[in-house]
Amino acid sequence: MFSMGAMTAITTTLNSFTSVTRACSVRCSTLCESIGYGQDQVTCADCCRTNNCNSNFSVSYYMNVMKRQHTSWTTPLQSERDFNKQHNFRFPY
Repeated sequence: MFSMGAMTAITTTLNSFTSVTRACSVRCSTLCESIGYGQDQVTCADCCRTNNCNSNFSVSYYMNVMKRQHTSWTTPLQSERDFNKQHNFRFPY
């Protein structure tokens, strides 16, 4: 997460692109957010800090950003590792 920059947020529903939002951003998370019971709606954001840096509109760019939605399933975040270690949970990673 960083502050003050530009953001491109890409949303898919059932693995189909449904919206792309570009804006200036005070805060921007590089994590994807999944919402919607039974709809599998996922939003991933790409963040940058230079003028006009959120102007990429190719499908390959969108697909590359959306690949991050599966990252935490195979590689835990540091906070997940810390929590699991603190509570003596063991996972094969």
